[in-house]
Amino acid sequence: MSTRVHHSLRWFAIAALVAVAGSAGAGADRATAVGGVTFGGLSSQDRPIVVEVTPRRGRVARVLWDWEGTCAPGPAATPDTPLVKRASDRTNPQQFRVNRLGRWGGRYTAGPFPDPATGATETYGYKLTGRFMDRGTRMAGTIRVTYTQLTATGAPIRTCRSGLITYTLRD
Repeated sequence: MSTRVHHSLRWFAIAALVAVAGSAGAGADRATAVGGVTFGGLSSQDRPIVVEVTPRRGRVARVLWDWEGTCAPGPAATPDTPLVKRASDRTNPQQFRVNRLGRWGGRYTAGPFPDPATGATETYGYKLTGRFMDRGTRMAGTIRVTYTQLTATGAPIRTCRSGLITYTLRD
């Protein structure tokens, strides 16, 4: 694939995430993003990331990104257990507060999400940071993700970690 086509496909993926960000959600979720500012670009994993902030840039309203992590099998792993985890994340409105220096961040957990067929659960742990740069026209930061999959009895199937993901975005 040519570099030009590859570059165009990456920006298409970013545009698709922005479109999803603009159309997803309702109620309070939607109210925080209306009229806000959207930053977009690629992470250090060469995957799209979008950060929406409120109009006055006082809070992060939503973060959307794709990530990939390497997995360590647990005692309940089988030979078919994947050792790579890829996911697209659309965080719930976390309302990360932006401080007077233009920095924001926090940790949160999503899940456990049960699989109705097997009873296995998936849990995601997130740590996000960001800061405004160039008078608020760019944003840079980091993301770390830990994914844990357990059997219905609580035995570890696998734990996946993204490692440090960095990003620099433009509005």
